[in-house]
Amino acid sequence: EQLEEMVEERTKELQDAQVRLIQSEKLAATGRLAVSVAHEINNPLQGIGNYLSLISQQVAEDDSLHENLEMVKLGFERISEIVRRLRAFHRPVGEGMESTDINGVVERALALVGYQLSLGQVEVKTELAEQKLPVLGSAGQLEQVLVNLALNAQEAMPGGGVLMVRTTLRQAMVQVQVSDTGRGIGEEEMSRLFKPFYGGEGGQGLGLGLWISHNIIEGHGGSIEVESQVGEGSTFTISLPAYQRER
Repeated sequence: EQLEEMVEERTKELQDAQVRLIQSEKLAATGRLAVSVAHEINNPLQGIGNYLSLISQQVAEDDSLHENLEMVKLGFERISEIVRRLRAFHRPVGEGMESTDINGVVERALALVGYQLSLGQVEVKTELAEQKLPVLGSAGQLEQVLVNLALNAQEAMPGGGVLMVRTTLRQAMVQVQVSDTGRGIGEEEMSRLFKPFYGGEGGQGLGLGLWISHNIIEGHGGSIEVESQVGEGSTFTISLPAYQRER
């Protein structure tokens, strides 16, 4: 009987090792593909950037198109940063950090996905701290995390719903809470939520969004946690060390 238990335990260890190996190979292949795709995208992207700059010079600030053009520029800058990170896939998360107001990060991220959320009948609400909440981080990477969470929330609310984003300062930690009124997350799904290549129930894409988001937040010295009730919704809580400039 003891021998059978040892065999079962060893078999499970080998199966787990095989799963990790497969995931590692998938990540390596994804990395090579990402670098290749980013290289192909970069050249036409630079052309778009040049024309965008030219158009910006021809549109006055009081023109009705100016605000829309600024949103296009924000989207272009985010795509450019993603391409840069893909081309440097081997570099660690968290490079190029500086003092960043988390409220501004939230506002820019929601502006980027606002139109898409409205198409999905998602009502966006915010409760942002009145004071600035600086963290030491990469604004672009943190925006990517919030965009991922917002779009995941939309997927969890196929018939529409409410997306609430709150920011606060608690015990020297800046917190961002992203809540939805979606279908919620079951226990089995919860245990695999931040693993690579797991898209969740009804998920689309490669299943890398939450895994990348988790790595970004950890690279910023923070944490990301989730609470969920099936049929009622989910709340993702990001905690980051508050940044105080040395005097």
